[in-house]
Amino acid sequence: MSALRQSAITTYPRSDGLEDILRCPITGAELEQLSIQDVCELNSRASRGELRHLDGTAVRTALDAAYATADRSYAYAVCDGITMLLGNLAIALRFEAGQNSALRDEKKSVQDFYERVGWSRGEDDAFIDAHKYEDLREVASDYVRRCRLRINDHINPGGRYLLDVASGPIQFPEYLTYSETFDYRICVDLSVAALREARHKLGDLGIYILGDVTNLPFKDGSIDSAISLHTIYHVPRDEQEKAIRELHRVVKSGSQATVIYSWGRRSALMNLLLFPLVLFRAMRSLYQRFNRITGRENRSRLYAYMHPYDWFKSRDWGFELETIAWRTISHHCSMVYAHSWLGGRALLRLAFWFEDRFPSLAGRIGQYPLVIIRK
Repeated sequence: MSALRQSAITTYPRSDGLEDILRCPITGAELEQLSIQDVCELNSRASRGELRHLDGTAVRTALDAAYATADRSYAYAVCDGITMLLGNLAIALRFEAGQNSALRDEKKSVQDFYERVGWSRGEDDAFIDAHKYEDLREVASDYVRRCRLRINDHINPGGRYLLDVASGPIQFPEYLTYSETFDYRICVDLSVAALREARHKLGDLGIYILGDVTNLPFKDGSIDSAISLHTIYHVPRDEQEKAIRELHRVVKSGSQATVIYSWGRRSALMNLLLFPLVLFRAMRSLYQRFNRITGRENRSRLYAYMHPYDWFKSRDWGFELETIAWRTISHHCSMVYAHSWLGGRALLRLAFWFEDRFPSLAGRIGQYPLVIIRK
């Protein structure tokens, strides 16, 4: 018996009812879990070089399990506990592979950054992503902790599935609280490294899916509540509306999805507080542009595009979308002004009070708004 077939027999996963909510990211059709015998046959075909993904690459990894469309057009592998539901990784069973299904360059840059850089660990065991985009100092710890816990006020009180889109490794302790009242937390991410780290945190309380926020592999209205933290502004600018609509589509009626967005350099409050750094920012922008022109740009650069507040308000969403404060102070601003010897804790407590007292205003002028999508 081949190693591929043996893998399928010995590691077939538990049934968690996932097929009741899944759909094919290519056709939108329902997916069903294949039998052990069917998976063994797929592994046998893969070992003979007969199976290819939709993007034309050969299937080289043993399938522990698989989901497929009813007409057996496409199958999706489960490998090492992760269900591969990206369209480009669909296994073409009846049609020729090689269709135009590759990830867009912007998405590939995000995937590559987190696979190679973001979810690797520094010497203190913290993720590189946290070192680059968070203030990890003790003086800021209470403020960032309270902001993270603020998400709990905008999640449904419980249910079977909490969907966490671009879950990453669930890197902070406060993130674990979001799914405490749900049976399962569905972690969706473009990064396999992120999903493996998330599995260390959640174990059997998690479901791990390689997927794309602009094409979520779930049936309409199948999710009890959803969150997506620091995700949408890393989606290609012309697909961010689609991503928001996908979150609205998959949650149940009467539920909501909660998004943390960023205004980037459009944050009025941060521009005011960091005005002395405007010249530095301008010089850095020129340097980055020079690197792009000369081909010296860092290939690990993380794609991001932040739409302005008016972009959200000008769209005809067809559903209720509210923007309030999650966190006004960026990590750059915190690093500049929040120091123990300058009363940094008091300054950040004042920021938190302002966010609670004037959520709409703070959400509009601060760094990170909380976008609530209601259905």
